[in-house]
Amino acid sequence: MQLWPGIHYGHARVEPADDIPLDPVEVTVPLYPGAVLTDRVQEHANFHHRPDHYLKSAVASYEVPAGEEEVERW
Repeated sequence: MQLWPGIHYGHARVEPADDIPLDPVEVTVPLYPGAVLTDRVQEHANFHHRPDHYLKSAVASYEVPAGEEEVERW
């Protein structure tokens, strides 16, 4: 995934600070077995941090062939 300056998810918008480096940060994350990319968007995003103008973020949504509890255990 490429993380870009600011938060860009649903109705949550945090514009980046003027002095944040504009280049993306590349991260690799594990993909649940059988996960398929989807364009569905979570209606009520759940953030576990304060909005910060120095954050870089990315969003990806997948459908998985398992229930929530099984995916959480994985």
